[in-house]
Amino acid sequence: MFLMSLTLPEVLALDGKCSDKIQIEVDRAKQARSIGERHGLADGPALFVRDAVAEAQEAGRLIHRRLAVNRCAYTGRTAEWIQPPQGRARYPKEQFQRPFTAVEVAQRFVVVAKHASIGIDADVFPHVLPALRAELKDVRAEIPEAILGAPSPWHYSARVKARCCGWTGAEALTRVRREPCWFGLTCPGCGEKHRSDRTGFVLVSGEHEVIPTSSLVSPLEGRSDLLDSLECS
Repeated sequence: MFLMSLTLPEVLALDGKCSDKIQIEVDRAKQARSIGERHGLADGPALFVRDAVAEAQEAGRLIHRRLAVNRCAYTGRTAEWIQPPQGRARYPKEQFQRPFTAVEVAQRFVVVAKHASIGIDADVFPHVLPALRAELKDVRAEIPEAILGAPSPWHYSARVKARCCGWTGAEALTRVRREPCWFGLTCPGCGEKHRSDRTGFVLVSGEHEVIPTSSLVSPLEGRSDLLDSLECS
């Protein structure tokens, strides 16, 4: 077994001459090259855009979080080694890395300190943002306004199953207020009311729904005349 780092042109040279497992990475490089040609990006930033779009398509959402990292996999930048302040060094020649800021776009439950799963140097991010927005325009995923430039038309939600009738769908739909005097949860399948998600719904592990944000608007929205005329007990 050999472990090595290849540049994008070196990976593209393997097209059709490698195993199926390696061909997946070759196809990833081909997609990045295509994005780079469309938007005038270098190989590293183009690969970041490709990976961010793939994450949105697969996970159904992106995030926008700034964090301190020691290395950017897409630009090759590494943290600078500096001398610690006087009096703080345990040894005379001790050095430590000064991390720099990156923008992370992938949500992960396990986070490694000073490491971004899919993130790029914050100084480079503004230059790739127009290309990222263009590639995400038709993707069905919840995208932060900081990336999309406008409120997302899609909402990410966990998938749940109703105990009452077996309905399966977005958990967010159970919280839409459908009756003036009811503030609990309502099953979209049969209309049965539940005071909590624990009694009425079961989380479908590992699955999610991406629904239009317009579907989360309550039928009572803007009906102040109706709400004011009712006396809720």
